[in-house]
Amino acid sequence: VGAFITPNRVGEFPYRAMFLPSAWRVSAVALGVVGSLTQMMLISIVGIPSLSVLSGLLPSFEWGNTIIRVLVLMILMCIACVGVACLNSTQRLWREFIMALQSLGYSGAVKVLIFTLGRYLVFSAQFWLMLEFCGVSLSLMQALLAIPAYYFLVTFTPSVNVAELAVRGSWAVIALSPFTDN
Repeated sequence: VGAFITPNRVGEFPYRAMFLPSAWRVSAVALGVVGSLTQMMLISIVGIPSLSVLSGLLPSFEWGNTIIRVLVLMILMCIACVGVACLNSTQRLWREFIMALQSLGYSGAVKVLIFTLGRYLVFSAQFWLMLEFCGVSLSLMQALLAIPAYYFLVTFTPSVNVAELAVRGSWAVIALSPFTDN
């Protein structure tokens, strides 16, 4: 419910943490944020090169404007986080948050990255199989371009859950159109 009623599902972490004992809540939110940031980093690392190649196949696609919007969104998110961190009422929570991140350590961060990569590969394979099931056939190379570009576009597009289906459908048309008429 917390993810559904908030834009871009930002309420998911605090909502899930509400059901944990109070001593674990800040750590749960911190580790959830680490997982999400790792996922966004991986989607960016794979998606930006895919989108740059895909944009060459789409003459009307405005690659530069999309990247500028994503960067502005990321900067605004960072400014908002710094602003919230500076509030006196949240400084204790931020200290607990940082301590939870430090307890993760290097080996924990590597594990998170490996699990995130595995999750990304599973979701990509499922998406490819779903496309095949729906009659949209892509070769392996086409899928390696279209699916990461699609995930990148969907990840960094602000949305409200009511309109999310239309947003996802629009990006799917852009990412898949060079390879299929379906």
